[in-house]
Amino acid sequence: MNDEALRQVYKAVVIAKLLYASPAWWGYTTAADKQRVETFIRRGVRLGLYRADDATAMQLSDNNDDNLFSSLYLPTETTYSNSCFMTKQTINTISEIVGIACL
Repeated sequence: MNDEALRQVYKAVVIAKLLYASPAWWGYTTAADKQRVETFIRRGVRLGLYRADDATAMQLSDNNDDNLFSSLYLPTETTYSNSCFMTKQTINTISEIVGIACL
C-alpha cells in the first residue's frame, strides 16, 4: 500500500474515531486532554501517517462543530412535516400525487 493510501486510511479510521462526536464532548475537555489529542496526532505526523500541514485536532473539532450547526440550519421555505424536513414544493407535489390538499 502506498503512503497516500495509508494516510487516507489513517484519517478515515484513526482520526475519525478519535474525534467522533467531538461537538458533543470537546467543550468539556480540559486543556490537558486537548493536548493529549494533539500529541496523538503529532505522533501520526512523526510516523508519516498524517501530514504536518493537515488540520490540527482543534481545527477538525471546530469544523465538525460548524458542520453540525450548519446542517441544522433550515431555509425559510422549509416546513416540518411527517418527521422530516421538506420544502413547500415537495409537500405540494406529494399532496397532488396523493390527492389531498395542504395548507
